[in-house]
Amino acid sequence: MTAVDRFFAGEIERTLSLFFRLTRAAVLEIRRVTPHTTSCFIAPSDITTVAALVVDTDDVVVEATYITLNPVKPSLLSRSHARFRRMSKGAAVSDCDVICRRLLLVDFDPERFPKKISSTDLEKRAAYERALDCRAWLVGRHGWAPPILGDSGNGFHLLFTLAGLPINETTDRYVSNCLKLLDRKFSDEVVKIDTSVANPGRITKLYGTWVRKGQPTLERPWRRSCLLEVPEEVLR
Repeated sequence: MTAVDRFFAGEIERTLSLFFRLTRAAVLEIRRVTPHTTSCFIAPSDITTVAALVVDTDDVVVEATYITLNPVKPSLLSRSHARFRRMSKGAAVSDCDVICRRLLLVDFDPERFPKKISSTDLEKRAAYERALDCRAWLVGRHGWAPPILGDSGNGFHLLFTLAGLPINETTDRYVSNCLKLLDRKFSDEVVKIDTSVANPGRITKLYGTWVRKGQPTLERPWRRSCLLEVPEEVLR
């Protein structure tokens, strides 16, 4: 492993450690989008090994690598423990596999036409500014705790911690309505908030990994996702 690979393995390890801490999970899923989507299920003891595995087995056919936002049933470890395996239909995490809600994702994505291409620096900057506006509104005006700020590769994420909300229709509706409200206030023809990420089994980028959408160009390059800010309040 090169020095660069070791650095990014460290970044992925940092992300995995943070997610296990925030979700209080015994098991999380990592999922890769390739011509054939693959998954692995990991426990906290697998963090260092799996971070190195993600880097060692990275390839240009991997469009993106994701992690579950919420803790999943420990028995899922038996599906593919700490190794990537092509999953049959229905074998990846579904909503019924989630134990509780620990994170709320607000995803700011710049509009691109056609779809399935990387963002330009200007488009990405617009998403960044919109994420900061939304954070200021929720934290400063409505008293929400400061969120994690993540770079998704083509846009930006805010991740808010939740107090282990149960999985039921009431909490599903609560999260969905939150995202719809934010979409009405902060989305326009330049940047959209993704309202489809409300379900409990939702995945988000595994920060530190490549995001390869479309073909890379000087104007629309492939980029790595990364953690930008983790407030002290989140870690208490």
